[in-house]
Amino acid sequence: MSSLNPGTYYWKMIAYDGKDWGGYSSIEKFTVVESTNNSPDKPVLIPPSNGAIVPKNISFTWSCSDPNGDNLTYVFLLGSSPGNYSQSWTKSHPTISLYAEEGDAGKKYYWAVKAYDGELYSEVSEEHSFTFSEDALNNPPDKPTLVSPANGSVFDINYEVIYEANGTDPDGDALEYHFYEKIGSNNWYLWDRTNSSKSKPYVWTNEASVQWKVKTVDEHGAESEFSDVWSYSVVKEENSPPIKPVITAPSWEQTVPLRPSSGNNIFTIEWTGSDPDPTNVLTFLIDIDRSRSGLTSVNAHDTEGNSISLYFPDPKFNYKGEWYCQVFATDGKDTIPSDIVKFYLDWPTAVTTLELSKQITIYPNPVTDFVKIKTDVNLKSARIQLLNLRGRLIKDVGEQKMFINTPLEINTQSISPGIYLIRIISEEKSFCKKIIKN
Repeated sequence: MSSLNPGTYYWKMIAYDGKDWGGYSSIEKFTVVESTNNSPDKPVLIPPSNGAIVPKNISFTWSCSDPNGDNLTYVFLLGSSPGNYSQSWTKSHPTISLYAEEGDAGKKYYWAVKAYDGELYSEVSEEHSFTFSEDALNNPPDKPTLVSPANGSVFDINYEVIYEANGTDPDGDALEYHFYEKIGSNNWYLWDRTNSSKSKPYVWTNEASVQWKVKTVDEHGAESEFSDVWSYSVVKEENSPPIKPVITAPSWEQTVPLRPSSGNNIFTIEWTGSDPDPTNVLTFLIDIDRSRSGLTSVNAHDTEGNSISLYFPDPKFNYKGEWYCQVFATDGKDTIPSDIVKFYLDWPTAVTTLELSKQITIYPNPVTDFVKIKTDVNLKSARIQLLNLRGRLIKDVGEQKMFINTPLEINTQSISPGIYLIRIISEEKSFCKKIIKN
């Protein structure tokens, strides 16, 4: 339908099925009136000012209104000669940012804006000009430097490699890092492309001779030159097994008194062990059983220390008698066992404990820095240990000679506040005393 002039119009409909015509519908009417929409106001350009010298990145803004309050879109016009606009962009907001391209340094441009309310265009704004400065060209990123892995590094199989480089841009642009890798005599290939200065990780599962390098790309697509090339090797290193551990307590066929504590019966196994490879983490597996042939992982205990206190959960069970223990040292690759040690567990008699408790006084309690142990009899050899309430050894003072009215002083300054047990063993007599460390 062509445009209608203002006035009142009447219309009706008739249906046709391809053979016959039906009757007419009722007559309806409508009225065309003069349009009340007004075109948007002429836009006003703001920055950059007319004739400005601008850097490579420039933002243009303008203001505009509509007498009917309509939502506006804008057409940004750009050309290299006055009134001749060879490029245009449609924007929903009164701003646009442009970047200088190759050949733009020192070049003059002209720009203007017109607004559109969905029906009518505004007048084109006044025309402004600007000139890109002589140094407006985008500069490529600087040559990146490599950080890690260090050049010439040697790694064991299963080592996780993460490439890291450092890139900068003279224009302060954001950078994308392209990490390249070359394995042996193969061709270079792009390993990772990321906005981070670190690549994704990779765990090597085979031996390899690897070279790597990196280049950076700025947000305008300009590329740096490649970094220097670094290399590293992945080898299957020969592992030195742990040194055979030695059980130091209990000794062969020693009778060890079980120490009742908090419903448990406790005794301690101690050993020495080390690994010739300083980077290996050494752990120990302790097997203990009633028979030599029963040393299995059923009664095994893991630890990274050199002693462990073992707990039997119910004192009504009779654990007296012959026992065997063995310590296994492992560095995660090799496992070395100690010799098997046979020992005997026995219950300390109430009389023995009572006698020793009458002969020994421990003070002050609570203790702050030093605790003193005083005895009423001479003890040729007394092993003194500090345990936590779980029976784990905290401090071993070792074998001491103790004399009547000559207190033995123990430094507790390095011990954290809490409740502890002082254990004194002398000639198969055992005595425990609870102390509080402030």
